[in-house]
Amino acid sequence: MLSKKGLLIGSGNRVLIGNSYVLGRNPVYSLSAPLPSASVMRQCISNFMIAREVFYEGRVQGVGFRYSVKELAKGYDIAGWVMNLPDGRVHLTVQGDEAEVKEFLGAILKSHLRAHIVRHVIRNSPVITGLKGFEIRHCPPGAPE
Repeated sequence: MLSKKGLLIGSGNRVLIGNSYVLGRNPVYSLSAPLPSASVMRQCISNFMIAREVFYEGRVQGVGFRYSVKELAKGYDIAGWVMNLPDGRVHLTVQGDEAEVKEFLGAILKSHLRAHIVRHVIRNSPVITGLKGFEIRHCPPGAPE
């Protein structure tokens, strides 16, 4: 479609009008403008990411729970860690694209680990910039694991 602003090309709610991308009614990027700074790009990326903390209760320690969660994490584009807590719970921190995080958390509940989980509590958490990979963390020194 040709308009006063130039050629209109688009799909969904993102369109290219002339040399500017428009999301809804707001221009989000101009092809003639300089590229955004790295900090602006990181902020844009973190706007599409979510982070969650999950506390699992039940017989979740001493059964390979953390190792199984780490293995499951390999199939998802997520970052975070899992660790035992002194009170017998397991603490999981995970971040990534909303769909990936939700699928990963669902996979935990659908796996063999479900038999060990009596209760789980999910909390929103701030995204940690630069977090990469998924690891097993250990309690601070002196705390029983």
